[in-house]
Amino acid sequence: MSVDDIWLKGDGTRTATVAATHTTKVVEEKLVSTTKYAKLTISGKVTVDGITGQQAPVEIQYQTDRGYWETRHSLMVPYNKTFTVTVGAAYADRWRVHTPGTKNIGPSTGTRVIRQPRTRTEFTTVRIAPRPVAKGQQLTVSGVLRTYDTAKGYAVYPGQKVRYCFQPDGSTVTQEVGTSVSLADGGFSKKFTAQTSGYWWIRFVDADAAHLATGYHPLGRVQVTG
Repeated sequence: MSVDDIWLKGDGTRTATVAATHTTKVVEEKLVSTTKYAKLTISGKVTVDGITGQQAPVEIQYQTDRGYWETRHSLMVPYNKTFTVTVGAAYADRWRVHTPGTKNIGPSTGTRVIRQPRTRTEFTTVRIAPRPVAKGQQLTVSGVLRTYDTAKGYAVYPGQKVRYCFQPDGSTVTQEVGTSVSLADGGFSKKFTAQTSGYWWIRFVDADAAHLATGYHPLGRVQVTG
């Protein structure tokens, strides 16, 4: 038999507690900040009904589109003290702070949902053609920029700058080679004169405070012949 922890009772006496469960609760959880690349800073506190030298295992979780909670980041924090943590990018709308507990300390209950305030953006129906393409001929990149909200669904996103990037074969440098603005239907396109084979990307990075950026969206390699 092993003693998991020592608990200080209200009358000042100490009692060895073996395999007992004590209640924890996550409180004061809130979103401190978020970036356009979906990096979130979250703060909170894990309370416990006693005094312990242990630390609380904490999981920062997001809800998938299918309704499951997945852990994005795990850490250990002191009980009854405010913690702050920054979580790497994950394009999800609903987050929570959860503690699974330990052998003698129970898991948290009743944690509230933290909403990502920025709306997701994405590219769809993206096309680059023709491929292959003869040197000196026109190469067209096109697609649609739209937003996605779990409550409202998809919507086109007009008036936004789309950036076009290219990396020639044999190079490690990706260059921005042009921009265009999405139209009323969210559509965008731009023509380029084919010069050399290489890899293409598009980006939406000029997001305002209400939206997320897409980062790099790969279009693949285009072979230039002749």
